[in-house]
Amino acid sequence: MLAITLQHTAQARLNELFNTAVKKIAVRHTADLFTQPSLMFTQRGKIAASALLQKNIIKINPILYAQNTNYFISHTIAHELAHIMVYQLYGLTAKPHGLQWQKIMLEIFDVPPKVTHTLDVSAVAMREVIYKCVCKVIPLSLIRHNKVVRGKQSYVCRKCKTVLTQLH
Repeated sequence: MLAITLQHTAQARLNELFNTAVKKIAVRHTADLFTQPSLMFTQRGKIAASALLQKNIIKINPILYAQNTNYFISHTIAHELAHIMVYQLYGLTAKPHGLQWQKIMLEIFDVPPKVTHTLDVSAVAMREVIYKCVCKVIPLSLIRHNKVVRGKQSYVCRKCKTVLTQLH
């Protein structure tokens, strides 16, 4: 469970960014176009955060956030809020990391428009089982490995088209 102080810190940063954006963008657009998104600390896996556009929710990975609080406060929340605001302004016609998103990141939030993070994800990385084909070694997630073990699924190499077998 993520510490309540970290949750409050993220919420305060979201409030600050949202209010700044509404003030700056309202000069060109009506401020009532925007609805502040909710924060959820339920993102899983290697993804730092994601924006659920139609639901107006920003999901944050609680483990990565706790380990990299400063980065989330300075970059990640702005990144996801920019996605929400672009959606509220332009709908689904705008590209996810297109010019509109980049413009909001730079001109409104004064944050470099980086698309991916470089955080250490070893604490949240899925366990993998090593498989092989004729041409290479391929890691499969534990979920996929269990499907193979139960005989529910087999996987084929995209390159050489041979069935993957577990490397012992």
